[in-house]
Amino acid sequence: MLNWSLSRVVVPLHACADVAAERIADVRRDLNRLSSGVYRLCRRSGRAFHVMSALPQDVRSRLRFRLPDGSLDSVAEVDLKSSYWTVLCSQLRDGPTRERLIADLQSGEFYERLAAAAAPEYQYECRGELKQSVNKHCLFAWWRAGEESFTCHPLWHALSREYPELAALIRSMRQRHYGPTVLARRLCEIESRLMIDRLLVMLGDAGVPVVPYHDGLMVPSSLAEKARRVCVAVGEQFFGFRPVFEVTAGAADREQ
Repeated sequence: MLNWSLSRVVVPLHACADVAAERIADVRRDLNRLSSGVYRLCRRSGRAFHVMSALPQDVRSRLRFRLPDGSLDSVAEVDLKSSYWTVLCSQLRDGPTRERLIADLQSGEFYERLAAAAAPEYQYECRGELKQSVNKHCLFAWWRAGEESFTCHPLWHALSREYPELAALIRSMRQRHYGPTVLARRLCEIESRLMIDRLLVMLGDAGVPVVPYHDGLMVPSSLAEKARRVCVAVGEQFFGFRPVFEVTAGAADREQ
């Protein structure tokens, strides 16, 4: 299925435009492999990796899908928002913490709630910095085995106050899986049961070219909204609540 989708990807002549000098050789190598049908498929920690996995976002956005009628369509990405936290939420028992977390994930206010609860000890300049800090200090900070808490960061204390059962689940998983790398693999394995084992197969069977990319899927722009609706419906069955999938338009759409 993935081989078929990758075979539908067309590499335009301008795909390498503006690529940084230190990356141009690797990008050209991967694009040549893609054009030649050398896809280098493998699965690690559940996620699918292939010749497009290391391409920069600007390069991916310049690629095109060839549709069944022979026309070319720009690439859109359908992403599972807050993927790690959505997976963790699905592991919680029914109760106030789960209900509050679902509401904050669906409204997009999860990270901001933590930042507000961590203020004034924690401050941030942009949302990207906030998301990285939450993942780092609440999930993947290194710790010493046997310590009661693996972090003293204000964001962790905020998480413990706002979502106590979530904090207890993370602490339990860290104690079972030890290092952050193993925890990340475990979360990716659960996520991939939806993204790879279900959505990739379902969309491909429906004739939609779909290429997985970390916690998202690359699809033709003209089919992106259809793919998003399928992702939400199947994701709701998988997680037990309605997850948030967001479409990022391809290059041609952004230029309009």
